[in-house]
Amino acid sequence: MLPAIYNLEPMVRGDQWRGIDQIGPLTFAGVAPKSPCVAASMQFRRTAGNRNLGHSIASGSGIEIVDADAWVFRIPPQALPLDEGVWCYQFQTVAADADGLPKTYLEGTIEISEDTNR
Repeated sequence: MLPAIYNLEPMVRGDQWRGIDQIGPLTFAGVAPKSPCVAASMQFRRTAGNRNLGHSIASGSGIEIVDADAWVFRIPPQALPLDEGVWCYQFQTVAADADGLPKTYLEGTIEISEDTNR
């Protein structure tokens, strides 16, 4: 299954990122997951597939699992320490009954513009 594409709103470098009010409930081929989600993470990289990580957030440190059974998440406003440019991100989850490997369900880009006042 390919991840859904969602490009985040652009922001100015150094400003607080507005986050994502709600992700989910996630379904897989239109069916609710059989087991709860136990972890979620979001990684930002300069280019898709790049192994060099620019920044990451995870459940417990920037991502809230609102409803583990329905797979509903929230990312509250927070600092996003990225340099100017276009960044690729992936949102990944781990299920309680899975093999422990993350599954990528959402990906896209965010554009960070230069702050000319700093």
